[in-house]
Amino acid sequence: MKKFIFPALLAFFILFNSTVYCAPIVDWYNGNITIIGKGAAPAETASSESRLFQRLAAEADTYKLLTDTISEIIVTPGVKVKDVSEKNKAVKDKIETLVKNSPISRIDYYDDNMAYVSIQIPVFGKGMLADIVLPAVFGSGEAKGTQEAIAETGYTGLIIEIATREFEPAFVPKIIDTASVEIFGKEINVSYAVEKGAVAYAASSSEAYLMPWRVGSKPIYVKSASILSKSNIVVSTQESYNILSSNERSKFLKNCKVVIVVRK
Repeated sequence: MKKFIFPALLAFFILFNSTVYCAPIVDWYNGNITIIGKGAAPAETASSESRLFQRLAAEADTYKLLTDTISEIIVTPGVKVKDVSEKNKAVKDKIETLVKNSPISRIDYYDDNMAYVSIQIPVFGKGMLADIVLPAVFGSGEAKGTQEAIAETGYTGLIIEIATREFEPAFVPKIIDTASVEIFGKEINVSYAVEKGAVAYAASSSEAYLMPWRVGSKPIYVKSASILSKSNIVVSTQESYNILSSNERSKFLKNCKVVIVVRK
């Protein structure tokens, strides 16, 4: 759970108390990455040049932290971003360009000879990390709309609540049952996943039900039985049957109509 943080608390740190130096944050609730790097000028630096060297050192630290943070993000269980980029030069080059072009949102200087540089970038959207990585792993396939009208008499999406803090978020976590039948994670609407994510994350079930844009007006709700290998969500065979039979009409799984509840 180390990659989650209360958004309001993060905003407080950045806006009102920038001396707080926090670890890199991948905020899956809001779909962004926040990095705060720091740097100092060499001891022998002239006072007139001190801030320049502080800023350069802090920028270098920030961009390195951004690169390292991106590389460790889980794409799907067993596959991290670094695994994809190591095998695909085009992905590697695009990530390097993304990092290099990420704008600095704030620079703070303090009397301790330190500068702090903040960067926040979205995860989803055209040209962003999801757009670079997901098509490389899942292709560019689209699903024919899961439409609320089609599913008026059935379920329109899935809300699944994680019962343990062992879960680690991913671009495309897998849902399997206790008999190892895969329910979600193999086929997705990549275009939708690039723009809005293959799944959405919520901090509570009540929050999840307030996402009709994601799960429609009548989602099926289940609780996970356990977590396997950090990003594999395991449900009972009965819940598996309920999900798959509900999915028959509207194909909400392939269309990414899924919210995962991970409590803060």
